[in-house]
Amino acid sequence: MDPQTRAALFLARTPLHSLLRWGHRKLDRYIDLAENWNNGDETLNGEAFLIRSVAAHLSVVLDIGANVGNWSAALIEQNPKCRVFAFEPSPATHATLKKRAEGRAQWRVFQAGMGDQEGVLSFCDYGDNSVLSSFVSREASIGLQPQRRLEAPVTTVDAFLAREKLDLVDFVKIDTEGYEMKVLRGMKQALKSHRIGLIQFEYGGTWLDAGETLSKANDWFKDHHYQLFRLYPDHVSPVEYDCRKHECFKYSNFLAARSSSILSDWGVPVR
Repeated sequence: MDPQTRAALFLARTPLHSLLRWGHRKLDRYIDLAENWNNGDETLNGEAFLIRSVAAHLSVVLDIGANVGNWSAALIEQNPKCRVFAFEPSPATHATLKKRAEGRAQWRVFQAGMGDQEGVLSFCDYGDNSVLSSFVSREASIGLQPQRRLEAPVTTVDAFLAREKLDLVDFVKIDTEGYEMKVLRGMKQALKSHRIGLIQFEYGGTWLDAGETLSKANDWFKDHHYQLFRLYPDHVSPVEYDCRKHECFKYSNFLAARSSSILSDWGVPVR
C-alpha cells in the first residue's frame, strides 16, 4: 500500500475526516466559480458580457425559452433596432412576456416551444414566471414535481424561418431546461446552409433528465461545420471536447459559431 493511501485510510477513521470533507466541498465550489461552472448570475458568468459585445451587430435574433424576457430586453436596450422573436410555452409566463413587449414592434413573442418536430407536447409548468418550466420532467432525478402539466404547441426553427421568410438569423439563444438538443435538431436545415451566425445554449444537470450529452452537441455542430466554444465572464474559449473535462453536467453556457471570424469581427475575445 502506498503512503498516500495509507494516510487517507488512517485519516478516514479520525475526526479530521469530517473537516477534510467540509474543506473539499468548499474547494469544489471555488474551482467551479473560478472555471465558470454552476454560475447562474448572468452579470458575472459572461451572458451580459456577450450581449454587450455582439448586440450592435445583430439584426435578427431568436430567444428560445424567453421566460419573462430579461435576455431579450437586455439585448434590445443595447440595440433597439434588432428584431427579436421570443418563444415561451407557459401560458402565464407568456402573458408576462407579452405585456413586457407591448409597444415594441421589433419584439415579437409567441406562446410556443421549439423542438425537433412540430406538434403538441406535455409541458411541465412550475408556476407563473418560473425559470424551471420545461418539456423535460425532473421528477425521476430530483423529485421536482410541476404545479401543473399542460399541452403546449411546439414548432421547429426550420419551420419558423420558412413561415416568416427569414433567410438569415444572426443569433439564437436557447434556454429550455434540458430541451436544448431537441431545439438544435430542429434547425438542421438552417445549420446545413449556415443561415445562423451564433448559437448560445445552456448545458447542465437537466441534460441528464433529457438523456442528452455535450458529446452529442459537439458532434452535431461538427457535422454541420460549426465551431464550439464555452462562455466565460469576459471571453469565449474553443472547446476541444474531452469527456473527462466537459461531461460534468454542471451549469454553463456554450456558444456555436458558423466561423471563428464572426467572433473576431464582432469583438468577442477568444482565448
